[in-house]
Amino acid sequence: QDPLEVQFQLDTKALDLKAPALHKCCENGFGFDIETRQCIPVPDNENQVDPRLDPSFLSFFDYVDYDYPEINFQLHADPHLPTCTDREDLEYFGNAQNNHQQGQYAIDDKNLTGSHFILMDATTSMTYEEFCVEQAFFQGLFDGTAAVFCQTKLEFECENRTCINFCCPFQQVFKGSECWEPSGSNLVPLPIFKDDGITETERRRSDFKFLPERPPSGCKYFKYEDFIMLETGEARVYKVDYGLDKYCVEREEIYDNQTGTYSYPFMIVVCQPEDASSKGFLRYVDILDFTIIPTLFVISLIFLALLFIHVYRRNRQKLFGVMTLCLISMLFFFYLLLIIGKIFASLRDYEGLCVLLALLLQYSYLSAIFWLNAMGFDIWTTFRQMKTLPDPSHATGWKHKKFKWYALYSWGAPILVVVVTIAMQYSPMADDTHVVYPGIGKMRCFLDSGWPSVFYLHIIILPLLILNVLFFISSTWNLCCGIWADNSGDPMLRAQNKTKYTTVVKMFFAMGLTWIAEQVSFLLETIYHPSEVKYVTTVFKIINSLQGFTMFCVIYFDAKNIEKISKILNESLRGHASASGGIGRAKNGPDEEMIELKDAPKSPRFEME
Repeated sequence: QDPLEVQFQLDTKALDLKAPALHKCCENGFGFDIETRQCIPVPDNENQVDPRLDPSFLSFFDYVDYDYPEINFQLHADPHLPTCTDREDLEYFGNAQNNHQQGQYAIDDKNLTGSHFILMDATTSMTYEEFCVEQAFFQGLFDGTAAVFCQTKLEFECENRTCINFCCPFQQVFKGSECWEPSGSNLVPLPIFKDDGITETERRRSDFKFLPERPPSGCKYFKYEDFIMLETGEARVYKVDYGLDKYCVEREEIYDNQTGTYSYPFMIVVCQPEDASSKGFLRYVDILDFTIIPTLFVISLIFLALLFIHVYRRNRQKLFGVMTLCLISMLFFFYLLLIIGKIFASLRDYEGLCVLLALLLQYSYLSAIFWLNAMGFDIWTTFRQMKTLPDPSHATGWKHKKFKWYALYSWGAPILVVVVTIAMQYSPMADDTHVVYPGIGKMRCFLDSGWPSVFYLHIIILPLLILNVLFFISSTWNLCCGIWADNSGDPMLRAQNKTKYTTVVKMFFAMGLTWIAEQVSFLLETIYHPSEVKYVTTVFKIINSLQGFTMFCVIYFDAKNIEKISKILNESLRGHASASGGIGRAKNGPDEEMIELKDAPKSPRFEME
């Protein structure tokens, strides 16, 4: 039996009463002051002891369905406050909706469990003899009806029961990073507990003591889903055990747009370890995800900006150069959005902004892949055949007649994918369990991990990369064994197109390999526990995060540029050439990805289509 469904089992003998016989705490004309915990004289008014059930409280803990607002009870003639021992404190719980009662209770007047009892904070059960009820007052004002009882002090309470720190007050849950009243009602009262053998245990709720609103203090903390609650009350996160003062657990409200329902999975909030070597993988993940990876994103962003300037200066007048600029722009936008997502993690609290960020990330990365595919197609058409070049004064760059079609494909196709994603994100087909929904905002401001990322991103990228491979194979055949194998045609034109071909191939590997690295990392963390493959996946994550730097290197550092840089460095070290002379020679060299044709000899001109 699921421990969450186990109801309280009391050892007391069932009482043969038609209604609970409750004790009144104070004499007539007196009420219970919740500040001093004493009986004080109160004005004569119409407020009477009136224990009321709180349906929201009971449904919150899934205990039993009470659908009646009041209970039937009798009052003993001998009012008195409970007498507490040195190990106990006088505490109270209320049933009024106000700001001063520190908890809620319900009294079973229908004998549903075989004994009349009071239910405190969903874990404490008492017979009618162990508590009293009284009008409660706060600063002289009526504050509902309180149930007063003796509670074992915390230092002794946790000796006999497992204490669990909850991050929020009772009846509240995480909404983002703050505690709020839940929007739904299907909350689970306890996380699943496991014994030392890591098997689920069946324990009564009365075996646990909930400590509300006790987040870790004096430390930087963060949330994780993957954790184990041990019977000892410790929490295990990535093979590291955390004591009661180092963690708290809480439900996090997640809204499913497809079903229109709320779910409340448990999260754990733990103190960030100060020493990576002593706390292991948790600290390792924190450093990697929140320090190293964002830094690499910034590096990629900087090098993409430098690459854009380089290509713009050298090749903005060429169709191939403009296409390269479009690809770089999309990657730049993608990494900029990633950095925004890392810096403003609270965006997840705002559904609209979170979904917008996810869709822009999806669009920018897909657009970059589509531009790469368009460039591969352009190379393939270039090497199919030759024809005489049109007049040199014809439109070039973004005015080229082909550019509008490439732009329509590379910017338009991702829009269609995004539209489908939006439609599925807010689709009313909630009952179809065979449909994979994007799941944006469930755990991050992007497509949910697993199948959503596969269906709405990777399954689109894979055929594009395969198509590029086919383009390159065909172009290589034409270059080595086809119409270009005999070195016919204008040598300058041949050199230009070979350089274009080489550039696209290098860009394909720069983007394709990083995508493959991401998939390998995802598969490894799915098959194995992340802590077991952390070093391998870290390498892949670093490769993926440095895509902008990789793109800069493969485009800028071609053989000619490397040779010139090496020559300049050697001359500088030897001191045989002046800096101005070396720089002058560097500037005059043919260091473009695509060789300028304006100085080419007046030989017959050809173009490949």
